[in-house]
Amino acid sequence: MPLGHFIQGISHRSFTNERTLHITFSAFTQLSRVHTPYHIQCLYPIIQGPCSVSHSVPLPNYPGSMLRITFSAFTQLSRVHAPYHIQCLYPIIQGPYSVSHSVPLPNYPGSLLHITFSAFTQLSRVHAPYHIQCLYPIIQGLITSSQMLAYTLSKFVSGILVDSVRPKYLLSIGLFSSGLTALAFPVGNSALMFTFIWFLNGLASGPGWPACALLLKEWYMENQFGTMWSILSTSVNVAGTLGPLITAYIILTSGWKTGMVLEGLVAIFFSIVILFTIADKPTDTVEKREKAKAGTGKVSEDSGISRLSLFKLPGFLGICLSFMAISLVQYGTLQWGQLYLIQDKGQSIITGSSYLSSLEIGGIIGSIAAGYMSDFMLIRRREQPKHIVRQTVIAWFCAALVIFMCLFVFTVSHKSTKIWINAVAFGMGFCIYGSIVVFGVVAIESAPKHLGGTAHAVACVFASVGQALSGLPLSFLAKQFNWELTFILQTVIIIASTIYLFLFTGFYRTATVTDDKKKD
Repeated sequence: MPLGHFIQGISHRSFTNERTLHITFSAFTQLSRVHTPYHIQCLYPIIQGPCSVSHSVPLPNYPGSMLRITFSAFTQLSRVHAPYHIQCLYPIIQGPYSVSHSVPLPNYPGSLLHITFSAFTQLSRVHAPYHIQCLYPIIQGLITSSQMLAYTLSKFVSGILVDSVRPKYLLSIGLFSSGLTALAFPVGNSALMFTFIWFLNGLASGPGWPACALLLKEWYMENQFGTMWSILSTSVNVAGTLGPLITAYIILTSGWKTGMVLEGLVAIFFSIVILFTIADKPTDTVEKREKAKAGTGKVSEDSGISRLSLFKLPGFLGICLSFMAISLVQYGTLQWGQLYLIQDKGQSIITGSSYLSSLEIGGIIGSIAAGYMSDFMLIRRREQPKHIVRQTVIAWFCAALVIFMCLFVFTVSHKSTKIWINAVAFGMGFCIYGSIVVFGVVAIESAPKHLGGTAHAVACVFASVGQALSGLPLSFLAKQFNWELTFILQTVIIIASTIYLFLFTGFYRTATVTDDKKKD
């Protein structure tokens, strides 16, 4: 049903239906009690304590003016920071809302009011930070979940296809299709339509990363691959930083539809540029062509390995499980670290926000440093397999992460200074993102060349599982106990991964030396 239908039903009448308020507010607080940071909880002064649908606080005799101010305060305070991918989800918004220009919800039946209330809250989401998304699961959650599901499936399938399809075609077609979905999004007029279009956007976005990975693999030497991969990974962070600023300016001056159209046109333009300017690999020399015709034992050996045999490769399953573990910690610290500081440690909202910034800054620097370090180690240890050398780098990064996680859990308190908290967060981001970057390289290099894309796709599926585990399972654990326990659990997981990585790389090096001695 179109969202506009619900918005048109909003009037300036006061709230008089106690049952309606009972159901609506209890459902809202039930959804917000787990995921809401402290500074958002303070926006609901009428509701005291956690509520649920079966046990909630009814709100009789509250005049509409009071509720208008409450909702308006929320809309005002939520108009601070917004990434572009959040802004584009709310096409109903036309102009800012304020205390003098806000409306309460009418006396609809509870079930309808749930949806109406959700639509109303979308009006407050022009500039909502990411961690507030969890408050609005009815529409926004449906749209973003459909996109992420489509993206995950598309990325996995594209990782397999890229081993047999030219990467530049996959990248160009995906970018072109993504641009078309951006152009189509403003045409949507209902939640179902928006969900369908953004599902297609997820499908179109999937081929991008596997194609880029294979292009880097073909164009750069082995001792440069890690550095180039880290730069590619960091470019996503740069786009995520500059994108909201540019988009916010376009939206404020020309409207959100113009922003979507421009984004779509830019994507289509660069898809055409990629198609005609990028080659899949450097031009083959006569010597390479002769080697390809003659064939080598290695090529024959690689060709005999099927996709189903990937998990039989030494250490590949361990790589996938370790990738899953570090991804769980990545999203666990990103989503819940701020909440942990504010609610469990009594820190301020500003400190919580600076924690996130320090985590991201450390991640950018750590990504580049890890890629360069893995290439440097590869040059010094030419006699060892590439993926073993890079896994050693990951092991040391994970070991450092254990130290920073312990500092974050056991030394941070309400008396801790902002400088200390930001320093620990910087170290955590440095180690987490550095490990993740090298994991992507290791996944490709641990498999035969003709299965590099498939190996990376499989590893990314495990990473997606880790991301999923960092959401509801951790929040449920925090609800039953506290946030500190969730971070202790994440620390234990990283300790286990670190021990495995050191044992595996050490055992592999020992076995290699033993085999070399036997041959001699």
